Amino acid sequence: MNKCLFMDRDGTINVLKEDEYHLADPKKVTLIPGVEKLIKKFNDAGFLIIVISNQGGVGKGYYTEQDVYDIQAVISEKLKALNGAYINDWAYCFHHFAKGIGKYKIDCNCRKPGTENVEKMVKKYDIDKSKSFFIGDNITDAKCAENAGIRYYPFDYSGGIKTERGQRIMIRSYTDELIDKIFNLATQEN
Repeated sequence: MNKCLFMDRDGTINVLKEDEYHLADPKKVTLIPGVEKLIKKFNDAGFLIIVISNQGGVGKGYYTEQDVYDIQAVISEKLKALNGAYINDWAYCFHHFAKGIGKYKIDCNCRKPGTENVEKMVKKYDIDKSKSFFIGDNITDAKCAENAGIRYYPFDYSGGIKTERGQRIMIRSYTDELIDKIFNLATQEN
């Protein structure tokens, strides 16, 4: 069985400003400083890296599924160029429970804190949840991990920015100290 680092995308891998909830333009992709070191450390330790991301802006009509895939390509290119870090797979929810348009207006289980996308990846890659870890900037990421039975980094979301389904924090950079804390928690035996 494989071990995996599950990651949120916006605000966890790429910069998301305090007043932003969506990244729609591939030209505006800026990686959070140090994220490439974090991902590379987990790559080198034999972890799969899988992004689990709510992209409800597609469902609301703010941008397209292709925009999401273009942003994915830019993130992958930037990581590779910086230090060879890579992401093994990506899973998205394009729905929005309240403001979705047409086929996208559903309250689904693939939208975090639902676990459908995590469970699909667990099955696809034969992932051992007990040896896996989740990090994200939103309380919905922590709840998704908890619902899926996966350990997660205990960021303090209490002082965060209000969102539709909870709170999010601002990860400004991944310092060597934070990378070590995340890695040590992720690799300790349960």
